[in-house]
Amino acid sequence: RHSGVRLWVAPQPVLTEADVQQAELAFTPAGEPAVVLTLNEKGRATLADITRPYLGQPLAFVVDGELRLAPIIEEPVLDGRVALTGFDTLQEAEELVRDWSR
Repeated sequence: RHSGVRLWVAPQPVLTEADVQQAELAFTPAGEPAVVLTLNEKGRATLADITRPYLGQPLAFVVDGELRLAPIIEEPVLDGRVALTGFDTLQEAEELVRDWSR
């Protein structure tokens, strides 16, 4: 999926899979797949710091060098739990859960 929007991605990750305490598959009230990430203490503080100043901006999720998702930050994520939505298929969400659960 490509929206045609250019997205700058930092050369070094701000968060890594080491910051992910748990990744789980969930569903929105509309029945669409979602991935819920729970971050460890360090990841929680980092995500809060990067989501506060960038409201309305995309946040790139890169896995194994591939941009997998770039949701718009709608509100600061202060509790270390974030639900990612907008997947084309259930399989796409399941793959991310597997990738982040290694």
